[in-house]
Amino acid sequence: MACRRAWPLALLSASSLLAACGGHAQRSAPHLPKNDAAQLITLAQAVARDARTDGCAARTEIDALSAQARELVAAGRVPLRLRGPLLKGVDDLAAHALACTPPPKPATKPYPKHKKPSKGHNGHHHEHD
Repeated sequence: MACRRAWPLALLSASSLLAACGGHAQRSAPHLPKNDAAQLITLAQAVARDARTDGCAARTEIDALSAQARELVAAGRVPLRLRGPLLKGVDDLAAHALACTPPPKPATKPYPKHKKPSKGHNGHHHEHD
């Protein structure tokens, strides 16, 4: 159930970033460089793709998205007005993502115990012709 809320958030965050990146009509609005926005959008779309079916892949992608967002903020590449919403969106996504539960390993059958070879009568080994 939490997963269903998480993937639209990833797409919403990605869409918001894309809308904020470098528009010509609104020069005063803060924007994110297109290459940086494209990286974040690619990661957010990967989360959205895997969030419904593969919690482990989605968790890895969320971690990558979070790291990329924090790296861009630390480098000063995200405008101040976009930093809070970006980091909050990534944190919310991480908080609502599916837990990573790897599939169970297939059951293995114990190896049969090997019987000691028979040594024939009276404990002596006889060769057969």
